[in-house]
Amino acid sequence: MNNGKHAELIAITDYTKRGYEIYLPLGSGGSCDFIAIRNEESIKIEVKSTTSENCKVELRRRFYKEHKKYKVSSDITYLINLNSGTVIEVPSVDLEGRTCITVR
Repeated sequence: MNNGKHAELIAITDYTKRGYEIYLPLGSGGSCDFIAIRNEESIKIEVKSTTSENCKVELRRRFYKEHKKYKVSSDITYLINLNSGTVIEVPSVDLEGRTCITVR
């Protein structure tokens, strides 16, 4: 399993434990990695991960490499350092225009 899919499974497990229903998009290149719904509230979630020694998470989407800076397509960006287990959830709008973020 690649790191991206592993990070997505961690995020999905986290949201499931919080009582959310999880919906996954069909195909690749969707506007988010999954949608979490609880009490009629829906959240579009994008998951980003790192295993690098400098702990930097690249924010560009694989399918949109022509854009050098992060474009908002989700409500929450779930950032995880797979080495340390550190998770940070950030409103995606707060990351717009950035290229990376450090998650120690």
